[in-house]
Amino acid sequence: HVGGIEIANIKAFVTPKLAAIDSVSNALGLIGYDLLSRFNQVAINLRDGTVQFNPSSYNSNNCVAMAFALNSNMLPAGIATTISIEGKSLKARIDTGANVDLILHGEGILPGIASQELAGGSLMDGSGSHVPLHFAHLRARLGTEESEHSVILAPGRHPDFDVTLGMQFLAGRNFTFDFAKQRFCL
Repeated sequence: HVGGIEIANIKAFVTPKLAAIDSVSNALGLIGYDLLSRFNQVAINLRDGTVQFNPSSYNSNNCVAMAFALNSNMLPAGIATTISIEGKSLKARIDTGANVDLILHGEGILPGIASQELAGGSLMDGSGSHVPLHFAHLRARLGTEESEHSVILAPGRHPDFDVTLGMQFLAGRNFTFDFAKQRFCL
Protein backbone atom coordinates (compact mmCIF):
# COMPACT_ATOMS: atom_id res chain seq x y z
CA HIS A 1 0.00 0.00 0.00
CA VAL A 2 1.19 3.50 -0.86
CA GLY A 3 -1.13 6.02 0.70
CA GLY A 4 -4.59 4.88 -0.31
CA ILE A 5 -3.40 2.89 -3.32
CA GLU A 6 -2.87 -0.86 -3.26
CA ILE A 7 -0.42 -2.33 -5.74
CA ALA A 8 -0.38 -6.06 -6.40
CA ASN A 9 2.20 -8.36 -7.98
CA ILE A 10 5.35 -6.57 -6.83
CA LYS A 11 8.60 -8.50 -7.04
CA ALA A 12 10.47 -8.09 -3.74
CA PHE A 13 13.88 -9.38 -2.81
CA VAL A 14 14.66 -10.15 0.81
CA THR A 15 18.28 -10.09 1.91
CA PRO A 16 18.42 -11.60 5.40
CA LYS A 17 22.07 -10.71 6.00
CA LEU A 18 21.50 -6.95 5.63
CA ALA A 19 21.81 -4.97 8.82
CA ALA A 20 18.50 -3.85 10.29
CA ILE A 21 19.30 -0.31 9.19
CA ASP A 22 21.60 0.60 6.33
CA SER A 23 24.29 2.80 7.91
CA VAL A 24 24.63 5.04 4.85
CA SER A 25 21.03 5.93 4.10
CA ASN A 26 19.19 4.72 7.21
CA ALA A 27 16.88 2.87 4.86
CA LEU A 28 15.24 -0.46 5.47
CA GLY A 29 14.68 -1.07 1.78
CA LEU A 30 14.72 0.37 -1.69
CA ILE A 31 11.80 1.29 -3.91
CA GLY A 32 12.74 0.76 -7.54
CA TYR A 33 11.53 2.33 -10.74
CA ASP A 34 9.52 -0.81 -11.48
CA LEU A 35 7.19 0.14 -8.60
CA LEU A 36 7.38 3.90 -9.18
CA SER A 37 6.47 3.52 -12.84
CA ARG A 38 3.06 2.16 -11.86
CA PHE A 39 2.10 5.77 -11.08
CA ASN A 40 1.53 8.52 -13.67
CA GLN A 41 3.86 10.88 -11.81
CA VAL A 42 6.07 10.66 -8.73
CA ALA A 43 7.17 14.03 -7.32
CA ILE A 44 10.13 13.98 -4.93
CA ASN A 45 10.96 17.00 -2.80
CA LEU A 46 14.46 16.68 -1.35
CA ARG A 47 14.07 19.99 0.47
CA ASP A 48 11.36 18.79 2.83
CA GLY A 49 11.73 15.03 2.34
CA THR A 50 8.32 14.28 0.85
CA VAL A 51 7.22 12.05 -2.01
CA GLN A 52 3.89 12.55 -3.76
CA PHE A 53 2.36 9.84 -5.91
CA ASN A 54 0.18 11.21 -8.72
CA PRO A 55 0.38 14.82 -7.45
CA SER A 56 -2.34 17.22 -8.54
CA SER A 57 0.37 19.52 -9.99
CA TYR A 58 4.14 19.87 -10.20
CA ASN A 59 6.68 22.25 -11.70
CA SER A 60 6.94 21.38 -15.39
CA ASN A 61 9.06 24.36 -16.47
CA ASN A 62 12.25 22.32 -16.94
CA CYS A 63 11.53 18.84 -18.32
CA VAL A 64 13.59 16.50 -20.46
CA ALA A 65 12.60 13.32 -22.27
CA MET A 66 12.93 10.17 -20.22
CA ALA A 67 12.64 6.52 -21.22
CA PHE A 68 13.16 3.05 -19.83
CA ALA A 69 16.44 1.75 -21.18
CA LEU A 70 17.01 -1.88 -22.06
CA ASN A 71 20.42 -3.53 -22.03
CA SER A 72 21.80 -5.72 -24.81
CA ASN A 73 19.87 -8.70 -23.39
CA MET A 74 16.63 -6.69 -23.59
CA LEU A 75 16.42 -6.49 -19.78
CA PRO A 76 15.60 -3.26 -17.91
CA ALA A 77 18.74 -1.19 -17.40
CA GLY A 78 17.27 1.93 -15.78
CA ILE A 79 15.65 5.25 -16.50
CA ALA A 80 17.49 7.15 -19.22
CA THR A 81 17.63 10.77 -20.27
CA THR A 82 20.06 13.04 -22.08
CA ILE A 83 22.47 15.35 -20.28
CA SER A 84 25.05 17.68 -21.78
CA ILE A 85 28.50 17.82 -20.17
CA GLU A 86 30.92 20.44 -21.45
CA GLY A 87 28.62 20.84 -24.46
CA LYS A 88 28.55 17.17 -25.44
CA SER A 89 25.17 15.41 -25.40
CA LEU A 90 25.36 12.10 -23.51
CA LYS A 91 23.01 9.26 -22.56
CA ALA A 92 22.51 9.26 -18.80
CA ARG A 93 20.78 6.99 -16.34
CA ILE A 94 18.98 8.56 -13.42
CA ASP A 95 20.08 6.57 -10.36
CA THR A 96 18.68 7.96 -7.11
CA GLY A 97 20.47 5.15 -5.26
CA ALA A 98 23.92 6.28 -6.40
CA ASN A 99 25.58 8.49 -3.79
CA VAL A 100 27.45 10.56 -6.41
CA ASP A 101 26.95 13.75 -8.37
CA LEU A 102 27.84 12.49 -11.88
CA ILE A 103 29.92 9.55 -13.11
CA LEU A 104 31.33 9.67 -16.62
CA HIS A 105 31.75 6.05 -17.81
CA GLY A 106 34.84 5.83 -20.00
CA GLU A 107 37.99 7.86 -20.54
CA GLY A 108 37.35 8.47 -24.23
CA ILE A 109 33.93 10.14 -23.87
CA LEU A 110 35.37 13.59 -23.13
CA PRO A 111 39.05 13.32 -24.12
CA GLY A 112 41.50 15.87 -22.80
CA ILE A 113 39.57 16.76 -19.63
CA ALA A 114 41.95 17.91 -16.89
CA SER A 115 41.31 15.85 -13.77
CA GLN A 116 42.66 15.03 -10.34
CA GLU A 117 42.99 11.66 -8.64
CA LEU A 118 40.13 10.97 -6.23
CA ALA A 119 41.68 10.41 -2.81
CA GLY A 120 40.75 6.95 -1.58
CA GLY A 121 38.71 6.25 -4.71
CA SER A 122 39.42 3.24 -6.86
CA LEU A 123 37.72 0.50 -8.83
CA MET A 124 38.69 -3.14 -8.99
CA ASP A 125 39.16 -4.29 -12.56
CA GLY A 126 38.52 -7.79 -13.88
CA SER A 127 42.00 -8.95 -12.87
CA GLY A 128 41.56 -7.85 -9.25
CA SER A 129 43.81 -4.80 -9.57
CA HIS A 130 42.72 -1.47 -8.15
CA VAL A 131 42.45 1.32 -10.72
CA PRO A 132 42.44 4.87 -9.33
CA LEU A 133 39.45 7.10 -10.07
CA HIS A 134 39.77 10.70 -11.15
CA PHE A 135 37.39 13.63 -10.89
CA ALA A 136 36.87 17.00 -12.49
CA HIS A 137 34.56 19.97 -12.03
CA LEU A 138 32.59 20.22 -15.27
CA ARG A 139 29.62 22.16 -16.65
CA ALA A 140 26.49 20.05 -17.06
CA ARG A 141 23.14 20.99 -18.57
CA LEU A 142 19.91 19.14 -17.91
CA GLY A 143 17.08 20.76 -19.81
CA THR A 144 17.38 24.52 -19.33
CA GLU A 145 19.47 24.33 -16.16
CA GLU A 146 23.26 24.49 -16.37
CA SER A 147 25.65 24.32 -13.43
CA GLU A 148 29.04 23.00 -12.37
CA HIS A 149 29.27 19.49 -10.94
CA SER A 150 31.83 17.09 -9.49
CA VAL A 151 32.21 14.40 -12.11
CA ILE A 152 33.92 11.10 -11.33
CA LEU A 153 35.79 9.87 -14.38
CA ALA A 154 35.52 6.08 -14.37
CA PRO A 155 37.97 4.41 -16.75
CA GLY A 156 35.70 1.65 -18.06
CA ARG A 157 32.80 2.07 -20.45
CA HIS A 158 29.32 1.22 -19.22
CA PRO A 159 27.53 -1.00 -21.73
CA ASP A 160 24.30 1.02 -21.61
CA PHE A 161 25.05 4.60 -20.46
CA ASP A 162 27.68 7.31 -20.82
CA VAL A 163 26.81 8.99 -17.51
CA THR A 164 25.19 8.17 -14.18
CA LEU A 165 23.25 11.05 -12.67
CA GLY A 166 23.26 10.37 -8.91
CA MET A 167 21.63 11.58 -5.74
CA GLN A 168 24.14 14.38 -5.09
CA PHE A 169 23.11 15.92 -8.43
CA LEU A 170 19.52 15.90 -7.17
CA ALA A 171 20.23 16.94 -3.56
CA GLY A 172 18.20 19.94 -2.39
CA ARG A 173 15.96 19.86 -5.46
CA ASN A 174 12.40 18.99 -6.34
CA PHE A 175 12.02 16.63 -9.26
CA THR A 176 9.27 14.61 -10.87
CA PHE A 177 9.28 11.38 -12.79
CA ASP A 178 6.39 11.90 -15.18
CA PHE A 179 5.88 8.37 -16.46
CA ALA A 180 2.63 9.24 -18.24
CA LYS A 181 4.34 11.87 -20.44
CA GLN A 182 7.77 10.15 -20.44
CA ARG A 183 9.68 13.09 -19.02
CA PHE A 184 11.85 13.98 -16.05
CA CYS A 185 11.28 17.45 -14.58
CA LEU A 186 13.47 19.54 -12.27
